[in-house]
Amino acid sequence: MSDTSEIPQPPSPPAASEPIVQVETHSQTFSDVAQDVIMWRKRCLSILVLSAATATWVALQVYQFTFLTVASWVAMFVVASLFVWGNIHRLLGKEVPELSGMEISEGSAVEMAHGIRESVEEGLRWMFRVSSTTNGRELLKFAAILASAWLLSWIGGRFDLLTIAYTGIMVGMTVPLVYTKYEHKFNEYGRRLRVFSQKNSAMIEEKFRMLWSRVTAGKKKEKKME
Repeated sequence: MSDTSEIPQPPSPPAASEPIVQVETHSQTFSDVAQDVIMWRKRCLSILVLSAATATWVALQVYQFTFLTVASWVAMFVVASLFVWGNIHRLLGKEVPELSGMEISEGSAVEMAHGIRESVEEGLRWMFRVSSTTNGRELLKFAAILASAWLLSWIGGRFDLLTIAYTGIMVGMTVPLVYTKYEHKFNEYGRRLRVFSQKNSAMIEEKFRMLWSRVTAGKKKEKKME
């Protein structure tokens, strides 16, 4: 019986390392881009949005051009600029930038649709909850909604939709920036205003409760008399 001994195998040569391809994924959604524009983190894009909104308002409101005319001019400018840009790259012997990959991703579109649907559903649920409750706090919210709707109707009667939209863009791109710069002062004023509003809302809510209790007591008396 022969003694078999293991013969040590020579170490195998290291396998050729496969090149690791790092793919950079751009997962920035539409809400992230909008937040960067509003907070002026992307300064060039913010200036572009503000300039486009101002130019649109001036062309439609001041010079009384129609929307179709302005849209046609913008389309002609974009097409001509891309044509000149591409030909300049070819004349200089540079590679023409590939723009075929510019698209709205399916994830961003689905996220926007879900956000709109959730906002609408939450608004409808809140509207039915406020309209069917007898709580004093909800009655205050109901009155605030009616007052806000009346204020919007009054503003809509004085200004057109284009001016309101342009004003909203201007406010949306200036107020958040100013708030972040002077946040401590706004927080102090907000705290004082919150304390003041809580005192007044408590007084108004108590009056609403007393009035509602009187109304319900009167109805109960009428039913007993019947």
